[in-house]
Amino acid sequence: MYRYELLSLTRRRATKADCKALATATAVPVIAVTCLHRAGSLPFALEDRLLNLAAVPEAETAEISDEPPGTWLIAHVPWTEAENRIAATNATRATAEALSISPGAACLTGQRKTFRAGQTITAVSLTYPGNRHELVGRCTPGPGENGGRF
Repeated sequence: MYRYELLSLTRRRATKADCKALATATAVPVIAVTCLHRAGSLPFALEDRLLNLAAVPEAETAEISDEPPGTWLIAHVPWTEAENRIAATNATRATAEALSISPGAACLTGQRKTFRAGQTITAVSLTYPGNRHELVGRCTPGPGENGGRF
């Protein structure tokens, strides 16, 4: 059974690190959210998200204490472009505590930025315990690609 836990929510001016993450030159107002996603009794993912209120002012009144911010965004905010990164990382002490794993344990971290008309809407990092996740891809050749021959 899925469960969502809001760990922290802060409304503030963007820090230098926030500006870099959101690719903005000015200290825009942001909402910084940290939350935990659970699958049954186990932590599934730790989410750290910045919402750019200059790009999405309606997020100011979003009710994300009971609903994950990603779910709210999908339902309310259209986007035009997304950038995704996936990396192997090691759990910091705080991440390890949240995910119930050992500090330094292998993790899978996905980072995503979502844009609308060139402006960053959100920057999010989702960290998953490495021993509970894997990536699998399956593909088929496109038209005119020699029927999948190498």
